Amino acid sequence: MVNNSNEIIGTAGNATGLDNSALYFKSFYPSFQSILSWAMVGVGFAGILSNVLTIIVYVKLGFKETINISYLALALSDLGCVLTAMFSGVLNTSALEHVFESYRIKMDLVSVIRLLATWPHIVFSKTTAILTAWISVQRCLCVVFPTKVRHIVSLTVTRVVITSIFVAVCCPVAFVYVERRLALRFDPLDNYTTLNVYGGKTDRGIDLVSLRLMYGFVYPILSWVIVTVCTTFLILRLRTAARWRHLNSGNQGRVTARETRVTKTIVTVATIFILCSVLQPLHVLANVMFSEYSRTGSLRFIDMAITEITVLLGQFNSSVNIIVFTVLGCRFRSVLFKMISAWFCVR
Repeated sequence: MVNNSNEIIGTAGNATGLDNSALYFKSFYPSFQSILSWAMVGVGFAGILSNVLTIIVYVKLGFKETINISYLALALSDLGCVLTAMFSGVLNTSALEHVFESYRIKMDLVSVIRLLATWPHIVFSKTTAILTAWISVQRCLCVVFPTKVRHIVSLTVTRVVITSIFVAVCCPVAFVYVERRLALRFDPLDNYTTLNVYGGKTDRGIDLVSLRLMYGFVYPILSWVIVTVCTTFLILRLRTAARWRHLNSGNQGRVTARETRVTKTIVTVATIFILCSVLQPLHVLANVMFSEYSRTGSLRFIDMAITEITVLLGQFNSSVNIIVFTVLGCRFRSVLFKMISAWFCVR
């Protein structure tokens, strides 16, 4: 599975032996993991389709409005998040087991998933979180400075900010791949080939400790706080705007209604993000406070299960934005329906 928080934090615990409840969960865990793995595969297919459609629609809508650029960047990050989680789910199911067995290949599943799925998923999930925070801040600026926002958040500023977010989140993880490689090694004694990760520093190296601190604490907590504060502010302003709109009519009223729909879209996207990500800060906090709640502690199977649940929730968050855009976005809905109708007509 994508060991998101576990791989980030890596808190050491005392292997003191499992109590009765932990022993029970240990026996239940393989079935639970299998269910979650197949759920990730199913959600993954839906997420890939929804994000690809979202990307196409926003490319068709163009980028005269800065919010469209932010939505496109979010869809790209969501697509990466969904793909990496789905890939991890596939590796953790028994779907590939017979294929590898037929070619007499053994695989160090933990190391391979960590290199090919865990860290890429961490990068995309944190990029999604920070982009959601940026979109929330962007909308707050539009509400607070309606006449000056075009100069504050111009097209150039938006492109620079989004590019900086991708660079700041994606580049540090390159340390993980320094001197590491995925390779096949044949063992003539048992006539099996082993697929494993070779080289690189230990997982307790200073570089990886810094990355765990960055991706486990700084990025998720900062983005979650920003999104929560901005969403609360926007909800309060929506209530004020609703009362104001009843007192106005004409073109100004229509402009206000259009702006309100944009705000509602962002508030809904941010709210879904908050609900789907609220478990992760609590999970990280528990990792820090309780030594037994870790990869090596007596509650390790519960820790692993919660980790996998947070990944599935993040994948779900990255898959449902198209529903929000379709319900609340008139132009998005129009372009999407026309595009789908054209495809069916061609067929």
